[in-house]
Amino acid sequence: MFAKDFYTGLILVLFFIALYLMSNVFDRYVFSRLNIDQDFILLLLWGLPFIAGYVAIFKTGVFGFVYCAFYVLIIGIAFSFSGFVLNKLGFPSDFSGTTGVLWLFKIFFFIGFIAVGSGAVIGGGLRLILKK
Repeated sequence: MFAKDFYTGLILVLFFIALYLMSNVFDRYVFSRLNIDQDFILLLLWGLPFIAGYVAIFKTGVFGFVYCAFYVLIIGIAFSFSGFVLNKLGFPSDFSGTTGVLWLFKIFFFIGFIAVGSGAVIGGGLRLILKK
């Protein structure tokens, strides 16, 4: 039971990372050609880690905090690694080098903590309310 909930959240987080990175690699022209706002899509994608945190806490209880911590670590590591790789491939980057990788980790760890943590807080609150 616990493994299924963990893998559900992990798939959501990995899907979020893949879609977010793909949408950043695509040019804005692709989104404007489809008449879609890229910034809105990127903002909507942050709902996936929120759902992962919600599912982890709502289904498993207090033990879900370990899952949420793992999800936040995955988000931070994946985005810092992808920033490093994209920089080496020649894509423009505001954060280059080792210092840039550390900054990307800190930024995405913090934003991921907010997204996953807010889902966890809401999931825990609903779990307590519905348990009564």
